[in-house]
Amino acid sequence: MSGLDGISLTLGALMAATMVDVGLSAIVGVQTFLYFQIFPQDTLRYKLLVVWTWLTDTGHTISYCVMIWQYAVLNFTNPGILAYILSAFPAGIIFTLIATLNANVFYAWRIHKMSKHNWWLTGPICLLCTARIALGLYTAVELAIATTWVALAPLKPVIVSSMTVAGITDLVISAARYYYLRDIKQGYMATQEMVDAVVIFTINDGILTCATLGSSMACFLGMPHNFVWMGLYITAAKRRKRPSESTGFM
Repeated sequence: MSGLDGISLTLGALMAATMVDVGLSAIVGVQTFLYFQIFPQDTLRYKLLVVWTWLTDTGHTISYCVMIWQYAVLNFTNPGILAYILSAFPAGIIFTLIATLNANVFYAWRIHKMSKHNWWLTGPICLLCTARIALGLYTAVELAIATTWVALAPLKPVIVSSMTVAGITDLVISAARYYYLRDIKQGYMATQEMVDAVVIFTINDGILTCATLGSSMACFLGMPHNFVWMGLYITAAKRRKRPSESTGFM
């Protein structure tokens, strides 16, 4: 990544992504508040899951805000700092992995229950989740060890594999959720409109997340000298942290 592009495609891309990140984090905060207002009768484990999801989401947002502060404020007169990997980025990846694991385990558990303990379905989902976490952890550790973006060149296959597995996992989970939500819709007409809304959310959420991940991967491969790929990755990571939005069905 020697010879980074101009400020607009490096620091500018990171700042834009962080602004989106903060906005989505505010939405998660409002959703958390509404959850406790609307579902006070939920069990303690659901409430703890929602709180834990909110905390990891907040940690994710703070880590990228710190990264922007380090790049743009503490090193305002030192543009060469953009060539270096700051500790806040691997920290943000760790928060992403924790929150993603929360969401994936939650959805895998719900799918397992609704599929009547069909391990042929939930088994591959669990394997994909494990591969996703392993690749993410390896990437975060290597980022923490590396000092410059140039050192990431040998890690390209790992980073691309991580994004690919993440996209496949999201597609499989979204498809399984759609399939079993469709069955609920057919079986309980009284809840048809609510299930319709959740089905639409499931399809849109899965497609949007995968499209963002695909765009991030394309930018990483096609534009390695700027941070547009990182900005898209930050946005995609935020969209995966949403298990508390649909505890009523899935």
